[in-house]
Amino acid sequence: MAAHHIGRLARRWVGAPQPIEWNQPVPYSVHEHYDLKPFSFFGIVFPGVHANFDPFIGVVALTLAMLAVSAAWKDPRVRLLAAVAGGALLYALGHNSIFQGVLYALLPGIDKARVPSAAVLVFQCATAALAAFGVDQLESAWTRTARRCLVLFAALTLSVSLWLLFTNKFTFPGDDRVILTGVIALLMAAALLRPAPIAIVLILLFELGNYAQIHLAPRNDRARMATLDGIRGNPEMAAWLRTQAGFPRAEVAENLFAPNWGAYHGVEMHGGFGAAVTVNVLESDYFTPAGRRQWGVQYVIAKSPPADGGEEVFATSDGLKLYRRPDARPRAWAIHAQPCGAPDRVELIEHDADRLAIRADLACDGTVILSDTFYPGWRARVDHRPAEIAAANGAMRAVAVPRGNHTVTMRYRPASVYLGAALTLLGIGAALLIARRKLPAK
Repeated sequence: MAAHHIGRLARRWVGAPQPIEWNQPVPYSVHEHYDLKPFSFFGIVFPGVHANFDPFIGVVALTLAMLAVSAAWKDPRVRLLAAVAGGALLYALGHNSIFQGVLYALLPGIDKARVPSAAVLVFQCATAALAAFGVDQLESAWTRTARRCLVLFAALTLSVSLWLLFTNKFTFPGDDRVILTGVIALLMAAALLRPAPIAIVLILLFELGNYAQIHLAPRNDRARMATLDGIRGNPEMAAWLRTQAGFPRAEVAENLFAPNWGAYHGVEMHGGFGAAVTVNVLESDYFTPAGRRQWGVQYVIAKSPPADGGEEVFATSDGLKLYRRPDARPRAWAIHAQPCGAPDRVELIEHDADRLAIRADLACDGTVILSDTFYPGWRARVDHRPAEIAAANGAMRAVAVPRGNHTVTMRYRPASVYLGAALTLLGIGAALLIARRKLPAK
């Protein structure tokens, strides 16, 4: 429900030339780009053979799933899981399957799921459940057929691998884990001679290790660790920024590293990588130098002084420096309809993802402005009394506050989340009730 809510208020980057709004369809060319390519079918059993989402489940799990379909087809649960797995795989093929195109054309909202290949996750979950049913069929008449298929598959895989090895002067052209796939198929065939679930589980773990090892980057491989090192780097600068009162924002100049660095270190940042931004922010003065000052971007991380000026306040051993803009606004401040004779004191004292607090001492009645995105679902209180949040400067939040010393609090309490939670609980309750009615009487 929350995702549906923000989708209607945001522009989203989907791979098209321009970001789209909720009422605009994701072009089918984007679906075509992110679908499961036909050669990825080999990736179901051969690790690393895929484009976009990885469909790998392995020889062991696929054998058990096929054993369940062959030997226990009369079980309605097996038929349902097989239909889910097959349907998900057909949908994942995108433009390579006529069915996905028909669904895109006929079903409202399905165009928003711009990556058809993500449906392989449903295929994998259904296949895993089928594999569990397959363990119960190890003694069936279909086990002999499964052994023969595994031996033939292993012989073909290893023969082709050996031929490639010899023709390339003992240098394997590509990912040589394919050889272990053939060996695993032989081991699985041997385990089915006298079916032993423990042996099959061990072979399954061996196969999953063969698949997963490539995703584990050695810490001494600087090239593969570069992105992670960039996110983890400069902790001393992050620690210094976190000590500054009022939760000031910072930005990274000249693409020195990803602005998402702040999310890792708990530092408020301007910019960053994301899939969508609310329309009111995009249409506000957010990205200009004046907008940065208005949104409380007080600090700039750079190697040299920024073009719009700033005082150096911190430096790291690797040459990065932190510059402060003296004319940037604080994160929260007050404005008045009429001139006020005395100064105000407004400070953001707490700021979390779903709640915040502002201490405001106003000389006369005014409006406290917070440079956070105005978004439905936020609820405000002034000294525990409900208050209305209005939009200010196009995309900021504003709350009317009387003169004197007050505490303004805001909490994120969207009705859509509560509705979603209620529907979830209702669905769980209905499922439990149905299951209880179907249980056999003792």
